[in-house]
Amino acid sequence: MAKKNALNENQKSFCKALYKHKWNQTRAYLEVYPDCTLKAAEAASSRLLSLVKVRAYVKKLGEKFEKENIVTREEIVADLKEVRDRCMQRESVKEYDHDTKEMVDTGEWQFKENGALKSIELLGKCIAIFTDKIEHDGEININIIKRIVDGKDS
Repeated sequence: MAKKNALNENQKSFCKALYKHKWNQTRAYLEVYPDCTLKAAEAASSRLLSLVKVRAYVKKLGEKFEKENIVTREEIVADLKEVRDRCMQRESVKEYDHDTKEMVDTGEWQFKENGALKSIELLGKCIAIFTDKIEHDGEININIIKRIVDGKDS
């Protein structure tokens, strides 16, 4: 026997379609009930979302979606460090030797400075190293503020 508060398969499909259609409830409803008219889908989808059990299932799906798809700060920092490290690796410059018919070292080295600099910049922003500092060398008239606070208007 089915639970009284259990969703049927169409209701579950509607909830899943909400994510697929980026919260467009009418489109989600039309996906599940393709023979429905647009006007009827607008009304029925609103009614469906007013049900507590449907909203609870949507919330549960949202939590699952976040756990599976969210990128954490730590992951971003780790990825930026990996890009930085890869870009800063020195690579020997090679050229083709026609006599030996193979690539040989030229004795020069290169690294990918654009990727390295961008990843360093983003890492610096993550830890707030690169913040704009604003200097102010004017005066602030505290007497005006004090008069307003003290209730003296003139």
